[in-house]
Amino acid sequence: SSRSSSSRAQVPSIPLSFPSIRRPAMAKAELPAEDLQRIWKACDPNGNGYVSCAEFDKVVAEEWPQYDVKPAMLMAHKMASGGDGLVVKKEFKRLLYCLDWCNDVFKAFEEMDTEGDRRVNLEEFEKGANEVLGLNLGADDLKEAFESIDTNGGGQILFGEFANYVVKKKLDIVTPPDVADFHFD
Repeated sequence: SSRSSSSRAQVPSIPLSFPSIRRPAMAKAELPAEDLQRIWKACDPNGNGYVSCAEFDKVVAEEWPQYDVKPAMLMAHKMASGGDGLVVKKEFKRLLYCLDWCNDVFKAFEEMDTEGDRRVNLEEFEKGANEVLGLNLGADDLKEAFESIDTNGGGQILFGEFANYVVKKKLDIVTPPDVADFHFD
């Protein structure tokens, strides 16, 4: 990019790690207040007090390429923003936590999506669900689980359906700790 780094909001150059989702809910996005303020300013460049999906997408793409997975980023923003589609300061920690969690869930989804088409068919689910999700189910139960996840009946599990299932079943989905750091340059 030809833009100078001085035109960007100043953000920390230290790793900002997000605790595993296995920790208590309040520990999800524990960052020093000054780091959260710098990140907020980068996400709210016009200072209107809101972070739109487009603003957040830009920061994620530029600063955290390892988290730049559109379906996960879109879902995280939607989860954190509530009904109005905009994230305000009181929702910001939740947005950062959701980005981390949604990326973890997407990685699990990708592990089962062996065809790489961002959809999981019954065969892929039967081959990968027990290992990836730790379900420990027999063939009939796997088919029944697949049908319950495929809420639109299309014969494919989409990422949103998969994430809803993970939440509903309270499944532990985490990536290894070495992947969970945010770095701002």
